[in-house]
Amino acid sequence: DVAGQCAGELAGGIRRVKKAFGLDGRRDSEIGNPGLDPRGPMPWFLQAALAARAGDTVLARSMLVRAGSLEDKPAGLLLSGALELEAGNARVAIGLLERLVFLQPANERARHLLARTLYEAGDYEALFSRFAPLAARDDASPYLLTVPARAYEERGDRLAAAQRCVSQ
Repeated sequence: DVAGQCAGELAGGIRRVKKAFGLDGRRDSEIGNPGLDPRGPMPWFLQAALAARAGDTVLARSMLVRAGSLEDKPAGLLLSGALELEAGNARVAIGLLERLVFLQPANERARHLLARTLYEAGDYEALFSRFAPLAARDDASPYLLTVPARAYEERGDRLAAAQRCVSQ
């Protein structure tokens, strides 16, 4: 069952974090409160992230709704955008990811997910106008070269697709 799996993953994650910070031999009462309010939104967000990693999009979206107040936080926007894309709501995901990229323009993962979402939504013109300048740079990621190239191929322009992939 997913809930049991998530609980096991969370417990394992807590053990790994404690070990990484040299706290693995100490009891929780010796460490003190790390500032995580069990009634706040963060436990719901963590459960949503675990459910998403386990592939249970419905449960993850439900947990994220319960978290509520994380909609304007970068982590909440990223997870919400990914879940909406996974659920087939590319237009909703675009709005979330555009807000995230506005808040964090250097967030490469967010830019990649936005490019993928624009591709999945079939909004190739927005994809080209937003990501063509980034894809033309010498340090462009292979992903930002591939997604627009696939969009060109979808439109039937295989020459443009090939030029985008080999120009770097």
